[in-house]
Amino acid sequence: MKDVSDILAKRLLRLESSFSRDWLSDFSNLMEFIQTNPLTTQVVESIQEKKEEAHASLIHHLKALLEDGKKCLGQIEARTGKSLNELRPQIQALLAIKIDRKKIIDPFFELESTYFDYYKDFVSLLKAIAQDDANIFISEYCILACIKLQEVVHLNIDLTFSPYLQKCKRDIEILTGQRKNSMWGKWDLLLKWTDWTKNGISPGNQAFERNLSNLFKGLNISKSVQNCGLFFIERLASMKTVITDREICLKALELYLDAKEQYWIITHIA
Repeated sequence: MKDVSDILAKRLLRLESSFSRDWLSDFSNLMEFIQTNPLTTQVVESIQEKKEEAHASLIHHLKALLEDGKKCLGQIEARTGKSLNELRPQIQALLAIKIDRKKIIDPFFELESTYFDYYKDFVSLLKAIAQDDANIFISEYCILACIKLQEVVHLNIDLTFSPYLQKCKRDIEILTGQRKNSMWGKWDLLLKWTDWTKNGISPGNQAFERNLSNLFKGLNISKSVQNCGLFFIERLASMKTVITDREICLKALELYLDAKEQYWIITHIA
C-alpha cells in the first residue's frame, strides 16, 4: 500500500533539480499521476471551481455590457438607415458575440479577450460611421476626438455608452493579478507547459531545448510546480489517501514440469 501524498512528495523531490530532458520526463509523470488519480483529480476540480468563481464578476458584467451594446447598435441602425448597408456585417458580428463559459477551463483562453475584441470592433464601427459624416450622434456613445497630424485627420474614440465598460476593466485588472498569484493561475501555467512539452525534445533539436530552457526560467516553472505540488499535498492531508500499489515488480520466473509432463511458468512478484 502507498500513500498518494508520499508519491507526490517523492516526485516533487525529483523536480527540484534544474531544467533538463530528465526533468521534463519527471514532470510529465507527475502531471499524468495528478490528472489520473481519483484523489488528486478532486483537488483539480476544486481549483477549477475557484477559477470559475474568479471569473463570475466579469461574466456578469460582460453579459450586461453586451445587452447595452445591442441597444446602442439598434439605435445606430434606426438613426442612420440605409447609410449603414456596408457596415451591417460589422454590426451583425458585434451582435453575435456570446459568453462561452465552457472555454474558461481552457488554460489558453482568457475571458478578457472577449472584452478587448468587442471594444476594438465597436470602436472600428463608430470610426467608420464618423468618417462617413454620420457622426452627429456619435458623442452619445463615445468621446470622439479629431486630431490632425500631417494633413491627415485621426479619430480617437473612447466608448462611453455603458457603465459596464468600466466595471469590466476593473474586473480584468483583478483577474490579471489573480492569474499571476492564485493557485488556478499557477495550475493553468503548468497545463500550458504540459501542452508545450508533450512531444518532448528530439535528440538533435538543441535550439528547441534552449528555447524551452529560457522559457522555463522566464516563467519560473520550477517554483509553480513546487507551489502546486505542496498545495495538493496539503489538500490530501484531509483525505483518505491510501491506495493499492499499481506498480508490480517481477522478481523471478520459474519453469516447472509436473507429473503429467505439463510445463508451468511460475512468476514471483515483489
